[in-house]
Amino acid sequence: MLFRSRERAEAINRQVVRFARERNWPQEVAAARVQLALLALANGEVRRVREEVEAAEGELGSAPRHALWLHVGMLRAVLGAEAGDERGCRAWWAVARERGIEERHVPDLWLPLERLGMAARRNGWEDIAKRALRRLQTDTSAEAVVVEDDG
Repeated sequence: MLFRSRERAEAINRQVVRFARERNWPQEVAAARVQLALLALANGEVRRVREEVEAAEGELGSAPRHALWLHVGMLRAVLGAEAGDERGCRAWWAVARERGIEERHVPDLWLPLERLGMAARRNGWEDIAKRALRRLQTDTSAEAVVVEDDG
């Protein structure tokens, strides 16, 4: 069921990209691209994560204060950490922190927080690991709502 849900979510977001692009709605294109990047991350498709995040960044270029920079920052920090790029990871983690990752409740960033924390720990960047994993623990300690796919 989950696999089919991911496929469905990907198809819907690709439709949103086309629809929004036809109407010249760059921020909506960026939102769908971020969702595609999150799905790719869940599927372990690092190359696609990078492609989707780069596409989202391009769409957000005219909106430097847009809330989606939180997601872009988190995804870029994960990519940097998993590639062993400390400088890049720290720069994008700073963007995510500036955009409120440590204060906001953002369930769709739980996987990136976990991946960032684990990769930072493997790389010996304990300050990032502690903050990311602490935020994840704080955010997930509230009871999560599970939505089942009815097929």
